[in-house]
Amino acid sequence: MRARLLPGAALGLLLLVLPGTLNGQDAPEVASLDRFAEEVAILWARGDAAGLARRFGPDGVLMDVGGERPGTMGARHAAAALRKLFAGFEATSVEVAPSTARRDSDRAGYLDLTWSARPRGLRDPVTHTVFIGVRSDAGGWHIREIRIRR
Repeated sequence: MRARLLPGAALGLLLLVLPGTLNGQDAPEVASLDRFAEEVAILWARGDAAGLARRFGPDGVLMDVGGERPGTMGARHAAAALRKLFAGFEATSVEVAPSTARRDSDRAGYLDLTWSARPRGLRDPVTHTVFIGVRSDAGGWHIREIRIRR
């Protein structure tokens, strides 16, 4: 009985250690999502709309950032909406824990950012939850969706 369980246990361990290899995805891709999340958080904290736009997917990005009509936009329009959003705030900070970068499937995932920013002219900051949907292809991770909840 032990001889039968050991190969099964070894196979189970192999499936846990190398999940991406069996479905065509490299294990480092998980780490690259965490790195991508950190990069996006830094760009968001800086209010770098152009830097974020360079990470948009080729099919545009679904935007729901308040003040704009929700919908899919091309990179230029989405970057303009982000510039308008960022222009209304100062003294921003962003937090993202590695555990908030999650994969929904082999090539899709999401990031949850906590964005604290002080509206221009006001004293107290406002905290927002920023949901960012991402997709991976041969070129790496890309932003495909941005939603802000206050």
